[in-house]
Amino acid sequence: MVGYIRNTLLPIVLFGGVSGVVSGIVVWGFKWCAKYLESESVAIYGWFRTNPTFIPLLFAGLIVLGLFSAVMNRAVPELRTNSISNSEGAMRGMIRYKWVQTIFGTMASSFLSYTGGLAFGAEGPSIQIGSAIGQATNDFGHFIEKGSPAWERYNVTGGAAAGFAVAFGAPLSGILYTLEEAHKRLSPMLLMTAASSVFFATIVSNTLGDLVGQADYFIQIGAISLMPYTLYWTLLVIGITAGALAAVFNTAFAKVGEFVRNKMTKIPVWVRIVGIFLLTGVVGLLFVDAIGGGHRIIQDILDKDFTWQVLLIMFFVRFVMLLITPNSGAMGGMFVPVLTVGALIGGLLGKAFIALGLPEQYYQTIVLVTMTTFMGATMRAPLTAIVLVVEMTNSYFSSFLATGITVMIAYLIVEALRVEPLYEKALIDSYRNTYKGKHRKVFEFSVVVEKGSFVEGRSVKDILWPYGCTIVNVIKVDDEGNKVDTTDKAGERVIRSGQTYTVKAFVYDEAKAIEEMEYLTKNYSVKETAELLRRHGIGGIILRRKNKDSKIESPELKNTDEKDLEAKNVNSQGGDFKADYLPSENADLKNNSLDETDELQDNVKKVSKTDEKSDAVDDK
Repeated sequence: MVGYIRNTLLPIVLFGGVSGVVSGIVVWGFKWCAKYLESESVAIYGWFRTNPTFIPLLFAGLIVLGLFSAVMNRAVPELRTNSISNSEGAMRGMIRYKWVQTIFGTMASSFLSYTGGLAFGAEGPSIQIGSAIGQATNDFGHFIEKGSPAWERYNVTGGAAAGFAVAFGAPLSGILYTLEEAHKRLSPMLLMTAASSVFFATIVSNTLGDLVGQADYFIQIGAISLMPYTLYWTLLVIGITAGALAAVFNTAFAKVGEFVRNKMTKIPVWVRIVGIFLLTGVVGLLFVDAIGGGHRIIQDILDKDFTWQVLLIMFFVRFVMLLITPNSGAMGGMFVPVLTVGALIGGLLGKAFIALGLPEQYYQTIVLVTMTTFMGATMRAPLTAIVLVVEMTNSYFSSFLATGITVMIAYLIVEALRVEPLYEKALIDSYRNTYKGKHRKVFEFSVVVEKGSFVEGRSVKDILWPYGCTIVNVIKVDDEGNKVDTTDKAGERVIRSGQTYTVKAFVYDEAKAIEEMEYLTKNYSVKETAELLRRHGIGGIILRRKNKDSKIESPELKNTDEKDLEAKNVNSQGGDFKADYLPSENADLKNNSLDETDELQDNVKKVSKTDEKSDAVDDK
């Protein structure tokens, strides 16, 4: 119990406290500024509509904003992909932030977008800012926990959950989002890490909100009428409509992204960004209600301020703008714009149902149910969508069953059509682009768990293993000293020191995968790990004992003479021992191209020569 508190609970609370407090302050301030800039943008467009003589000045200003945004895009790589995809990539270990430029670059570039009236929300960037703060907390984490590198993805997850919670004022949704959408798994450690960060961030943001008198809820709405079972036929219509439109939107969004990446390569990024600012300017002058993130539009739809004709026009305008704006290279979030499209669909369905005889008192219920359903279907995160709308309105518990039915129908439609989640395609493309010109390689390696390492005493499923790595076999020593090979498909096995884990990796960067596995399974300080990786690269990992005079702790190697060590490709001279991470004979290379396989074999030869030279030096 003492060890669990010291090694698990205490780091979670300390890391969560730091990242939660900092995220609460920074994201709250960012959200306040974004809201102010969006309202000022609407006022500016309104002024130019009444003073058309000065319209050329508006477009000149938009060109300047677009050029500054293009400069930010060029300077900060994290701004080239939408913020949600970046955040999920960081949580999954696919990318790593340069957190200083990410935090300030995200805020500055987003402010430019809000000033120009682009169809972006503040919630996506808030999540990216929070996740970058989580990584920053981890980078300074050696003051809290010497094994802080192993905590990185947990802390990034906590920061992202805190950013989500503060941006929407929805703590439970922040936790659910990281589990359901980002990691797509439930883990006690992930749950505790996210909850810890969200707890501190919510306290800080609520305190700041009370000081300045901000509204408590994202959407201000009165009591919601409970829909009787006799009207549940409307739920079938809502589920089918929202699911079909979500499938169309996700497919179209992916196609637009592919077109921009493959067909518009000769068009400079700055031209695309300036172009979207100018297009937004045209839309803002013609239809000022259609610009901005969408929070104001959702509120107006719920208040029944639009006719069905206006709703239809706004739906097509927002739908198209949401397809092209994020793919232009400009910075901003898509959560609220997606909710806005869902609200517009709900407004149209509500007007249609009322025309068919539905009592007007259920109009707001129809809008909220449709908005939730569309968001859940596009993101493929139904639980997050349901809980989010409940927390945003505080008046939605009466329609839980109705929402669950429509979300299930829409979810089945997008699943049947095999439509990818909204952010998944962009994330995968960004990951591949990071290693452009390289090929993913399949190789296997084994690692011995050391006493005092991060993974010791934890279950396999509780560990965030390096991206692209899978545990395929576990070798342990029984009470009689015999080796036992087992598998653990459910991930319930508790990891013990001395056990050998066989890992299959399918990655671009072998050294990175090995480095991350080192952080998890070895009892190293950050400095020692960095030095070992610098000296030996992908040629193998040297498992250095803290005290060269001490005995080898691994049961597999204890009482083993030098000949046995040589047979196992383990060198015990100089107080060190190493296990080469080379492709196994059983490694699955059939999916690799000939170039990939040849390159992998060349690496094997280089590794062997490097190790032979190293052994010769050690002998001398």
